[in-house]
Amino acid sequence: GKLLAAGDQSGRLIVWNMQNLQPVYSIAAHEGRLLQLAFSPNSQQLATSSYSGEVRLWKASDGEKIKSLAASKFEITRLVFISDQLLACSGDDVTLWNVDSGQQSAVLTTGYAPGRALALSANQQLLVFGDKDGGLKIWDLAANGIAAGASLYGSAAEISFSSDNLSVAVYSP
Repeated sequence: GKLLAAGDQSGRLIVWNMQNLQPVYSIAAHEGRLLQLAFSPNSQQLATSSYSGEVRLWKASDGEKIKSLAASKFEITRLVFISDQLLACSGDDVTLWNVDSGQQSAVLTTGYAPGRALALSANQQLLVFGDKDGGLKIWDLAANGIAAGASLYGSAAEISFSSDNLSVAVYSP
């Protein structure tokens, strides 16, 4: 991409142009610490979150606010764009949101998930997340459900797929 985004403790969002390393804009994105940032795959939108459980969507090019999503009662610990229209959020539950309509399209977890880690495979077909049973689930996005035989035991603070999508690395403190 051509943009680099960062957030700070005061809720400020700063975006730089990576070609000339000059700031493009700096805005007060949230009232408190900015926790998560995610660019849409087409780099047109930027999602941000803080402790409030609210996700805010911005035009990546100029920082104009598009809309807010009341995504969780708790802080959002992970944001992942599945596509330009679909955003995964990990808060009190792992949820999918249609960013065009601003509506929640699915709740993936069966209850509060400690750790609330979330990762998307490189081919954008699988989403791994922690669930309330302390295990990890693998959601098949094409099938719109848990992949057959795809429950892993153990909680996770961080999850990462290999670039070939054949391996998943999990960190649990």
